Amino acid sequence: MTAAGLKLLGGVLLVLAGALLGRRALAEQRARLRRLHALAAALGRLRTELLETRAPLPEILDRLRAEPLLDLAAAGFGAEPTETLWRRAAAAQPVPEEARAALASLGAVLGRCSAERQAEELSRVRRALEEQAALAEETLRTRTRQYPGLGAAAGAVLAVLLF
Repeated sequence: MTAAGLKLLGGVLLVLAGALLGRRALAEQRARLRRLHALAAALGRLRTELLETRAPLPEILDRLRAEPLLDLAAAGFGAEPTETLWRRAAAAQPVPEEARAALASLGAVLGRCSAERQAEELSRVRRALEEQAALAEETLRTRTRQYPGLGAAAGAVLAVLLF
């Protein structure tokens, strides 16, 4: 293969790599959106359990262990304060910082107040997560075509600069 052919091949590979990186960024945003929806649904189930069964929080968390976030909280329940567990579980979530802060705030209420007060806080945080999900959906709508294109354009610019 000639030098010109190798340069052309290298340029094409850079454009493709850029497009793939754009698609990867898009996939990560979709995964974050799915996680926000799953967390909101989990908080809804926790709220329902608190109000309907009136069972103690450790028992409810154990039943809902399959839910995201709740599995982390249930695993360490009783070993350390609830607030510490919730903060750590919230920090481990791959969601925007505002959503993590809202989730962490639940630690100050869960297991310490009446079921009604806990349910209010769960509803508040769930609404905050749903708002974050709506923002993420809007961003995804506008960037679905942009990310791969921008990645390919960046790869093309890099190819021009290098060759």
